[in-house]
Amino acid sequence: DEVIVLEPAYDSYVPNIEMCDATPICIALKAPFFSVDWEAIKKAINAKTKAIIVNTPHNPTGAVWAKEDWNTLYDLIKDTAIYVIADEVYDTLLFDGQQHFSAFQHEGLRNRCFCIYSFGKSLHATGWKLGYVIAEHANMQLFRRLHQYLSFSVSTPTQVAVARFLETNTLYAQAAFMQQKRDFFLDALSKTPFKIHQKSPGSYFQVASYDAISDMPDTEFAKWLTINYGVATIPLSPFYKSKKDERLIRFCFAKEEQTIRNAMQRLLQIPSNA
Repeated sequence: DEVIVLEPAYDSYVPNIEMCDATPICIALKAPFFSVDWEAIKKAINAKTKAIIVNTPHNPTGAVWAKEDWNTLYDLIKDTAIYVIADEVYDTLLFDGQQHFSAFQHEGLRNRCFCIYSFGKSLHATGWKLGYVIAEHANMQLFRRLHQYLSFSVSTPTQVAVARFLETNTLYAQAAFMQQKRDFFLDALSKTPFKIHQKSPGSYFQVASYDAISDMPDTEFAKWLTINYGVATIPLSPFYKSKKDERLIRFCFAKEEQTIRNAMQRLLQIPSNA
């Protein structure tokens, strides 16, 4: 069995596929905007393909799938039995007026998708490992048979707390709040040697190039940045099975404004071609 994974990808996808004795088929998104290589996906689909994992908004790049992307995917798999595993945990974090479009909203994909969400992300309480899945009834029955013996249960207090919050019927919207942080972060980062190819369309991550600073491999550069300037980032190569290195790192701007300010003061000290 094979599962298509779009890279860079959240680092638990590939190990989970391999633990099921399946083979991950990794397809790189097209830099610098991390758009989908539809021709590569089309070529990868065969009789062994059981599923494709889609993450939108995307970690680590912030890229977002529009309805048109889901339409294209549907056209590629409509005559197959391929499932769609949609990791949509950043569904409340889209910027610049964009609206999240879920795989479950797509009429053609609804009966073959599992959409995964996280209260930890949507309520900005990431230490609370509490989420939920949306799927058609028949698919959910299959899902529950496995889920029962994988995680069994989660912390009761967190379940009670989230349930009480949901009873208030309050819409917890973070998009405007996080967009303000993103814009503040990008304005400050523009004064440093880092380069931005595209401002993050969603999530709370921003990918930046350090080409003008160093030719170090990204993992070494991230360590160097932490040790010498006290600013922690994540290199993008670990998000690829092949460890592909394009001198890109991921910043997280879900921080207090003063923390971002302090980080920028440190990054401003970095000379080009360090």
